[in-house]
Amino acid sequence: AADLPERIKQSYLQVLDNLNAVSVLLAPGSGLEDDPAEEGQEALMELFAQHHRRRLALEAEHPLLVVLTRPAGWRGN
Repeated sequence: AADLPERIKQSYLQVLDNLNAVSVLLAPGSGLEDDPAEEGQEALMELFAQHHRRRLALEAEHPLLVVLTRPAGWRGN
């Protein structure tokens, strides 16, 4: 973790936080999924896509970020 600049780590955490927040807004039960024409849903979906692209770009540039954000004891791929 010491080899990654602090600004990169902070940017990545911000992207993950934003993805989580938008996911909550788009999740079943939020009211938005009931009506595809619901005001704001399309904008939220685009915002989610933007943050997802940013996440993938950061992970491609700094693969260590993926490893650092895994839960303790994680044994997946």
